[in-house]
Amino acid sequence: MPICKIEHFKEAFLLIKEEFDNKTEIIEQLDSNFEQFSNNYNCDVISYCLEKYINAELDFTTPGNRGIGRVSLIVPRYGAYFRRQLLLISKDDLIKLYNLIQDIILRGYLAHLLFYEEPIKISIVLKGEDLFKKWIPGIYPQDLSKMSAHLQKIMTLCTNSAFKNLKDFMVLHKIKGGGFLSKDKTNEILCYYPFAGYGLRLIETRGY
Repeated sequence: MPICKIEHFKEAFLLIKEEFDNKTEIIEQLDSNFEQFSNNYNCDVISYCLEKYINAELDFTTPGNRGIGRVSLIVPRYGAYFRRQLLLISKDDLIKLYNLIQDIILRGYLAHLLFYEEPIKISIVLKGEDLFKKWIPGIYPQDLSKMSAHLQKIMTLCTNSAFKNLKDFMVLHKIKGGGFLSKDKTNEILCYYPFAGYGLRLIETRGY
């Protein structure tokens, strides 16, 4: 799957900035934070983590619903939940889906970097394998309903357009959950992706 290049972050960053286009002081701070990050971006480490995680999420051939990091089957992996639909889409569309999910994760990563780091922190976990092992166990045990109002607002601003792009793709390809007497778990699956990105940045710079 595609390497996560700084260009992917730039695309996400520019769309986040659009939410603050009339607030000069905030824009200046966002620009400063992103420039500092760009000068220290570790492509190999982030790509390793995202590729391993997203590929596992999109796995629709392995039996069962459990995905990496899950502590229960309440939130199934994306590929298992939409197994029937993903079997029908092309390889090119799978790559598009990969990129759309990656974009949501990057928005969560940037939410931490842009709004909760002053000054910008330096990465202290420098190997992809080490960061992945520290990152994954912390994603799904968290209760997202207990997220602070401020963080919830920031996450919403950062991810609105990314979620719209993914949901438009899913409508186009008839990727829909739920059914007769079956609750749709789509939102439960997707809502963890920006949180995963937020946690990736936190662990990358904190080390635990």
